[in-house]
Amino acid sequence: MKREIAITAYKCKKCGKIHYPYHDRCLVCKNCEFELLKPEGNARLLAYTAIFNLPWGFDQRYLIIGIAEFENHIKAMVRSKLIRSIS
Repeated sequence: MKREIAITAYKCKKCGKIHYPYHDRCLVCKNCEFELLKPEGNARLLAYTAIFNLPWGFDQRYLIIGIAEFENHIKAMVRSKLIRSIS
C-alpha cells in the first residue's frame, strides 16, 4: 500500500544538491532556483535512537526517532510508528 508522504525536498537546478528543509540559496553553489521533489519508492532506515528523558507534556514514556533515506536520496526524520513500518 502506497502512502502519500507530506515532505517536499528541493533540488538545485544548477548543481543538483538536494535540500531539506528549504533554503533561500543552494548551500553549495548559491543558486536561487530549485525544483520540487517528493520522496519516492521505499525508505531505508539509516539510524535510530530512543529518547527516554522527554520534556513535560509528552504522554508517552519514550520516543523513538530515526533517519530514513528514500530511493531518490531524500532523507527525512521519522517517528516510532513509521519506523516499525519501514524496518
